[in-house]
Order: sequence, then C-alpha cells, then structure tokens
Amino acid sequence: MKGSQTNPSTESRQSFWQIWLLICSNLLTSIGGGTVLSAAKGISELTMLGSGSIFAFLVGSAFSLGLLIAVKCYCRSRILAYISIATIFSSITLLGIVWGNAFLIEKNLPLSGAMACLFLLVLIIRYAFWFLSRSLRSNIASMVKSSWLALTEAAYFLGFIIGLLLRPSALLAGGSIIRVLILDIFLLFIVAVFDFLQQKYACNSLGQYVFNNKGRITKQPFFLYLTGALGFLTIAFQVVIFYFADSMAQANIPILSAMADVILALFYTGVAAMATLCFYWNPNLEIVDNRSAIVSLQLNKRMVSIPFSLLVSLSGLLIFLGISGITTVANLRNDSTLWLMARVISSLSIGIGAGLFELLFLSIVGRINSWQNSTVALAIGVVSTGAAVAMFLMLQWKMYLISKLVIIIMGAGLSILLIEKAKAHQDKSY
Repeated sequence: MKGSQTNPSTESRQSFWQIWLLICSNLLTSIGGGTVLSAAKGISELTMLGSGSIFAFLVGSAFSLGLLIAVKCYCRSRILAYISIATIFSSITLLGIVWGNAFLIEKNLPLSGAMACLFLLVLIIRYAFWFLSRSLRSNIASMVKSSWLALTEAAYFLGFIIGLLLRPSALLAGGSIIRVLILDIFLLFIVAVFDFLQQKYACNSLGQYVFNNKGRITKQPFFLYLTGALGFLTIAFQVVIFYFADSMAQANIPILSAMADVILALFYTGVAAMATLCFYWNPNLEIVDNRSAIVSLQLNKRMVSIPFSLLVSLSGLLIFLGISGITTVANLRNDSTLWLMARVISSLSIGIGAGLFELLFLSIVGRINSWQNSTVALAIGVVSTGAAVAMFLMLQWKMYLISKLVIIIMGAGLSILLIEKAKAHQDKSY
C-alpha cells in the first residue's frame, strides 16, 4: 500500500515546477504576442478597424471563448502543447502572407485588399490561441493554489510590456514585421516544449474544469452578476485605454503615434506591478448583506478593508486624468517643460489607475473561483467577448474626451450596481 501513496514532498516539488513552467510559458508567449501587436499596427489599409492589431487582439480574445468551449469537449493531456503548436502555425502563416505580398504581388506594406483581410483573419486566430492558452494556464494555476494566479497573470503582463518595448529596439532592427514574426515563432517553440513537460498537470486540472461544471455555472445569477461587473470594469478602464492607444497609433504626428506602445506599456506596467503585490496581499472581495462590498487585503499580518466603490472611483478618476493629460500634451508640443510635466503626471495616473483596476479584477476573479472552482477561464472568456464588441463599436465613430468620461462613469457605476445585486444570490448559488 505504501507504494501507492503520494509523498507530500514529491507532490510539493511537482506543484512548484508546474507553476514555474506555467509562469515561463505565459511570459514568453506574451513577449512574442506583444511584439506582434506593436509591429502589426497599421500594416493593413482596413482603416475602419483602427490600427488593426489592437482590434484583432480583442476580437481574438473573444474568439477564444468559442475555442474554450471546444476544449471542454476535447480534453487531452497535451491540449496546452497542441494549442502552442497551433499558435506557431498561425504565426508561420502570417509570415507567409507578408512574404507572399512582397514577392508574389510585388507590393510593399501596408497590405490591401484580400491580403489585408487574410492577414487580419489569421492575426485574430493567432491572438485567440494566445489568449486561450493564457486563460487555461491561469485556470490551472488558480486550481493548484489560488494565490499563484497573481504570479501567472503578472508574467503575462510583464511579457506583454517587454514585447511592446522590444519591437522598436535595435535588437529587432526597428521592428520589421518579418523579424518580429521570426522571434515570435522561436519563442512559441520554447513554450510548446514547456507545455509538453507539464502535460500531466494540465490533464488533471482541465479534467476538473470539463467534468465538474456541466453547464450549470452560467445559469447561476451570482456568477452572472460577478462576471457582468468584471466586464463593465474592463470596458470602462481597459477598453477605453486600448481605444485611446489605437487612436494615437493613427495620428499623423510622429511623436503621438510612437506613444501608442508607451500607453499600453504604462497600463500593463501598473497591472503587472499590482498582480505581483496581490500575490502577497491576497485580495478578497467580501460581499456582506448588511454593508457595502469591500476588498480585503492582508498587509503585514493585518487585514485592511477598502470599499469596492472607492477603489472603482479612484481607478476611473486616475485613468481619465491620464488620458486627458496625454491629450493635453498634443497641444503643448512647443513647450518642453509643460510637455514633460504633463507626460510624467499622466503616465503615473495611467499606471496607478491600471494597478487599482487589476486589484479589482483579481478580487472579483478570486471570488468567482472561491464560489465555484475552475470557472476563471470561462469568466475571462465572457468578459473578453464583451470587450471586443465594445471596442468595435467605439471604432465606428470618433470619440471625444467627454465620450470617454461618460463610458468610464457608466462602466464604473454598473459594476458597483452588479456587485451590490450579487448579495441577494450568493447564498443560493452554493
């Protein structure tokens, strides 16, 4: 009988290596994805979709929800590795489209016509596989140990930041799309190896996700309210930032166009920093009938409680101040002192606001996971779908600063309202 028992120390070592494989995979995948996102901006002439790559990123995130449902019906021990291989082939296809456009059609970038549509479609698929693998890794990490979710998410954001800042560097010779795709393919190959190494862990965790839920989760009001609150927060804060960065990428002023990647990097710097802190703070969303919802943090062995509505309001205010500050920079290009001050203050506002958004995001996701295990990937997929639809609608008309303010206020208010609505259903959902 002894031989059939699991040694606790062996199990602990396995969990340790499993988590680090997940973290490294998220990091490397995001570095490649970030460079592709940056280099693909403006590569096609489909101007109705903005710069193209940011919109494709959000649509791919939404499309990953459909792939997630397919994964539920086709759970295999090496599913993560298969997804990584599929991502490699999608990047190879993108490389082939660019080369084909140059040598067969004999036309330089940007892509136009059928080639532009094909590139955008494959780019969406590439992002869908990327986001699907990220969601599954986060789901696996949260099931092994809930606090590890913050580190896997931090690795994803850190890789994204590195990718955004790496593309214009000398290492990639100015960010050529061909060099970027070759780097992406190389990194994805390493990720596929990592995913093969931890295949047995993926099988166990995905198996629980597939067979324990049986469609019951999506019918629970508590799950729907929390996911809805998460979605409105994402639209109000993240999608507004993405739209703002996309509009900067299309600006005719070179310095503003170059700031698009910087804006995204600032946002994800704040998110990554907070995700790392949350590993130690262990945030928890507490919904009590007799009082407003709070986010509790463990600081120096003391529990600190902050009203959920206060965090939402501060995050929205800081993000709006950052956006309005950078918008002001466009009118102060000839005054270096004021330009520098506005840039620093605006950067800090966006970074801190993004950090508070991540604190709210992780607290809600943690609450969803504690209510019903292994539902993180599904919730993130639903939120991503809403974010993609919102981004598409924003791209269809010109949004002024007041429009962004209205969206931030409405999204923040609806998220607070849905969290309060969840009180009446939390006990019935267990």
